[in-house]
Amino acid sequence: MAEGIAIIIAVFIAVFFGFFTELRAQKSMEALQNMIHTKVKVYRSGELKEINSSDLVSGDLIQIESGDALTADGRLLESTNLSVMEASLTGESQPVDKDAEFISEEKLSLGDRINQVFAGTAATRGTGKAVVTHTGMKTEVGKISKMMKEGKESGSPLDRELHKMGKYLIIFAAISAVIVAGLGILRGDPAGDIIHIALILAVSAIPEAMPAVSTMTLARGMKQMAKRDALVKTLSSVETLGSTGVICSDKTGTMTENEMTVTEIFLKDGKSYKVKGLGYDPEGSILEDGKEIQPEGLLKDFILSGILNNEAVLEEEEGEYKVNGDPTDGALLILGKKTGLDSLDKFKKIGSIPFDSENKYMVTAFEVEGEEKAYIKGAFDVLLEHEKSSENHEDFKKENKQFAKEGMRVIAVGELKGYSGDGSVESLEEAISQTEILGLAGIVDPPREDVMESVEITQDAGIQIKMITGDNPETAAIASEIGIANSNNTLTGMELDELFSEQPDDLNEII
Repeated sequence: MAEGIAIIIAVFIAVFFGFFTELRAQKSMEALQNMIHTKVKVYRSGELKEINSSDLVSGDLIQIESGDALTADGRLLESTNLSVMEASLTGESQPVDKDAEFISEEKLSLGDRINQVFAGTAATRGTGKAVVTHTGMKTEVGKISKMMKEGKESGSPLDRELHKMGKYLIIFAAISAVIVAGLGILRGDPAGDIIHIALILAVSAIPEAMPAVSTMTLARGMKQMAKRDALVKTLSSVETLGSTGVICSDKTGTMTENEMTVTEIFLKDGKSYKVKGLGYDPEGSILEDGKEIQPEGLLKDFILSGILNNEAVLEEEEGEYKVNGDPTDGALLILGKKTGLDSLDKFKKIGSIPFDSENKYMVTAFEVEGEEKAYIKGAFDVLLEHEKSSENHEDFKKENKQFAKEGMRVIAVGELKGYSGDGSVESLEEAISQTEILGLAGIVDPPREDVMESVEITQDAGIQIKMITGDNPETAAIASEIGIANSNNTLTGMELDELFSEQPDDLNEII
């Protein structure tokens, strides 16, 4: 009787600790999810209304504006300079320019479907209208969530080992009980007594306290991780972390800051500069040949052109900085903040040509102390076509190629020489032929400060690291920069799909 009560108490303790510890973790996650309430602009009965995203249905016509979070998949009907950040879905750190008129007969990956918008992404520039095609679990991000939920539960390494040990103990206890009972009966002992003894032996061979001990140990580990701001949903996940052999990590926002930063400058006079300071923190400086300098002359004009011809806004909240707008604009804006060239009171804006995904440039005109000036920025090859002088073209091409090789995004910055118009679109378009490239900015999404140390510690522990990114394989240079082993061995999504279709049961081997 006493043994039975002890077993029941041990089982109760294990169930009690496991249930309430996991319940607290799940409640915490639910509380975080309940804090998120997203509104969406939708046309209902011919009127534009703002409703909860949960009330969206397929067929709704939604209005998309810069800064809007998208909560459903949709097909664009209209788009005006619309750009969408899809990092959460594709891992691509650059916004994707959208085009409602784009049509393709080929099967395209998500990142190439520029006539569609997806749930879980955000508009960074422009406007658009889209008809909702999928909501909830039928969206692309919902399909990912569904795949994760429907995946086969293989159990944690600890669960498998405990199950294996328990099976062996039961077999051992049963064999021992049979042997003891058989020997006792052969000796002539009373059958009732010997069977009782055999059963006691079998029960005593099973460590009934083991579930309680393992549960309390994992619960303690769960509590310790919670103190370090790591929320673990299930107890067994704590031990699983200790058995990890491969980590597949997203790049954008995990390996990197997800904050585009100007790190290199090349000017038309052939001079190169390094920019210190990473992320959106406006602390930093410019170095020439390793020495800190103050911007003057051509360098000053280059930086002013970048921050004047700009639509981004830097916001500070509780000591944290964030950019509202296009990340590339944000990078140029932060460059101006780092150098102190952000006091623009004397510049009066008189007109502009917004960035267009077809033209791939932006122009802004200002009146400065009675004189008109116009600045241009955009894709290097586009500005190169509009510049009449070819004096520095070879140097620019060489530097552009080097920046791209190092995984940087290149933006060309210039001015419309001799502009004297009124700021109208017509006058600015006529002056495009007067483009003079001042220089190139090399922009990167920098690695997190502690990521290199983390990668080194992880790989020294024998754990492989695989970086998942939407970047082009040739420009995913950050993998080697942060020290990931075999970073030259890349695999595209299409290649992975082909391998998986050939070996559907060998994903671990493919990885």
